[in-house]
Amino acid sequence: MKSILLLLAIVCSLQLSAFAQNAKFEAIDNTPTAKFLFKDAHPNPANTEVTFKYNFASGTKSASIVLFNVLGSKVKTIELSAQEESAMLDVTDLNPGVYFYTLNIDGVNKLSRRLVIKR
Repeated sequence: MKSILLLLAIVCSLQLSAFAQNAKFEAIDNTPTAKFLFKDAHPNPANTEVTFKYNFASGTKSASIVLFNVLGSKVKTIELSAQEESAMLDVTDLNPGVYFYTLNIDGVNKLSRRLVIKR
C-alpha cells in the first residue's frame, strides 16, 4: 500500500512539473497594493464544494479557474466575476483524488495549485 501511495505521489509530481513547463505563469502578489488578491481553495481536501475568495482590479476583463485532473485534462471551468468576491465549485460529481486548479486572468495563467477531493 505504501508503495502505491509513493508511486501516486511521484506521478502527481511529474504531472504537475510537466503542466508547469507547458503553461505560462506570472508571479502573484497578495499585498494590499496588488492588482488582485486570491486565496487558495478552502476547504482542501474537499468533500462536496470548494470556495475561492478573490478581489480583482476594476480593469480586469476576464478571470476563470480551470480544474485539471492528474493527467492534465480539463475537468471544469468556472468564470469569476469582478463584482463578486468569492466563487463556489461543486465537486460532488468528481471522483476522489488529486486535481490541479489554475487561475487565469485576462488570458494569462497566474498560478496553479493542488486540490484534493476526499469522500
